[in-house]
Amino acid sequence: MNISSKRLVWYTLVMAGILILVAECFYTEENVRGRRAWEKAAGEITARGETLNWTDFIPPAVPTNQNFFQAPMMTDWFVRSTNANATALAGLTGNPETTAEVITELSASNYLSWAASYDPQFDLIREALKRPAARIDGDYRQPFQEPAPNFASYRAVYLVLTHRAKCHLLLHKPDPAL
Repeated sequence: MNISSKRLVWYTLVMAGILILVAECFYTEENVRGRRAWEKAAGEITARGETLNWTDFIPPAVPTNQNFFQAPMMTDWFVRSTNANATALAGLTGNPETTAEVITELSASNYLSWAASYDPQFDLIREALKRPAARIDGDYRQPFQEPAPNFASYRAVYLVLTHRAKCHLLLHKPDPAL
């Protein structure tokens, strides 16, 4: 290594150190500004009488006999978890006539006969919907670990029920559609 290449390495290391120092100063200054802005905003919010404490937003407990999610199978079907036990609703999206744009009377009757196999599950859902409140049980103090609704199950039930209603209307049966 000759003198000029040693000098080039030295200048490169010095420039890299200066860049790192400038970046560190930038991020430190931005963190200080952000902390000050947060403290100012938090002060304004608490001055208005509002709270920023997460635990103050935890919904109150709901009696078991009034909780939708405490009805039989509702937690298994409509709460997302690692042990997904929604097998009773798994086939809801399995009928290819579900997405049909144009429905004939034959396809409507075929669809209704297929959907009739899910009547026990829909009866359980109807019975659970008579309960006036819904609260998923879980530890709400840990916001990212609390149980969440399984929107795929909600959507599957919604699609089947709306398609069943369309089929009943097509077959001139408004009462079951309602």
